[in-house]
Amino acid sequence: MKKGSSEGFMPDNLTETNIPETWRATGSLHDSGKARAIGVGNFKSKKIGNLLGVARVPPTANQVECHPVWQQPKLHEFFLNPSSALGSPGLGTIKTQAPKNSILNIIAEKLGKSPAQVALRWGLQMGHSVLPKSTNEARIKENFDIFGLVSS
Repeated sequence: MKKGSSEGFMPDNLTETNIPETWRATGSLHDSGKARAIGVGNFKSKKIGNLLGVARVPPTANQVECHPVWQQPKLHEFFLNPSSALGSPGLGTIKTQAPKNSILNIIAEKLGKSPAQVALRWGLQMGHSVLPKSTNEARIKENFDIFGLVSS
């Protein structure tokens, strides 16, 4: 936010982030041992490519939404193990998409699991670091009940 702005998050009040400068500062934390790994969040392929062009220390992770409904294959070119935040709030997330996805529903019914369990297992089988989010005890237990499930 620009100094002296009191109107909140209006486009005119925001300053542009200098990603190369910010990343150099983050790299200094890595060099000093204050951070063992540094990463980014919600970077698209173009932004990752631009960052890799100036980064002395490359990011170890890019935390993004990634699931069977929205696979983001271009990001796989940059990361072997992208972090996947399943269940993140907002429109278009696995929370709203999985129950409506006919393929996930067919697989879930065939395996006796929920669409969310199928999506979680898919993420693990794809090699993602899956981070499900829930405060509901039943769903948390359900999230752990995916290890006997094998899909291909």
